[in-house]
Amino acid sequence: MTVDTPAVVLGAGVNGLGVARSLARVHVPVWLLDCDERRPEMHTRAAKALKIGALHGETLVEELVRLGGGQFSRLRPVLLLTQEESVKTVSHERDRLSALYRFSLPPIDVVDTLQHKQGFQRLAEQLDSPIPPLVHIRALEDLPALESLHYPVVIKPGERHAEYGKHFKKAYRLESVAEGTELIRRILPVMADIVVQEWIEGPDSNIYFCLQYLNKQGQVTASFAGRKIRSWPPQVG
Repeated sequence: MTVDTPAVVLGAGVNGLGVARSLARVHVPVWLLDCDERRPEMHTRAAKALKIGALHGETLVEELVRLGGGQFSRLRPVLLLTQEESVKTVSHERDRLSALYRFSLPPIDVVDTLQHKQGFQRLAEQLDSPIPPLVHIRALEDLPALESLHYPVVIKPGERHAEYGKHFKKAYRLESVAEGTELIRRILPVMADIVVQEWIEGPDSNIYFCLQYLNKQGQVTASFAGRKIRSWPPQVG
């Protein structure tokens, strides 16, 4: 039996393809939206592919509004997000999109907090959750804070940033204050939002995770526990 309400999966790639395949197996009609129609995932049999202009920002919102009032008119499909940049855009433009699509997001301030590593750190500390110490570097004047950490450390951007991604690796493991200072001095002109966190030793296979969906009443309606077997690049993927 085919489900009446379709799904719009925003963003191809491994995550988008996985979502599309899972929904297709239970006979949910799926559209897969991406700005690169050449991606292999856009040729899946599990979804109808649609090319859009962008996966974040005002261009994405305009595309979703156009489709919501045209091709998806009267359907009000479920909108499923597979990329952090898309989550931020949809969260901030929820008032414009909620009449056209079905989606569930926490309040804007919660989404913003969880999408930034410093915000996540602050919330974890407030809830007394175990988390390695972290310092936030936004200017050269913040560099003395590196002395407060135990080494090695991992250095990474506070949030996803296009220019950072063009010039630097996703994350770096560094063994000393001197190494950290040298790298941060190179990063700051490109991105003035860096986090430095104490390293936890162990293989990637030591990472366990739990994904849950909570309804508006705060009840867990779906839960999945998993273990990372490998990542790329190793240790910092």
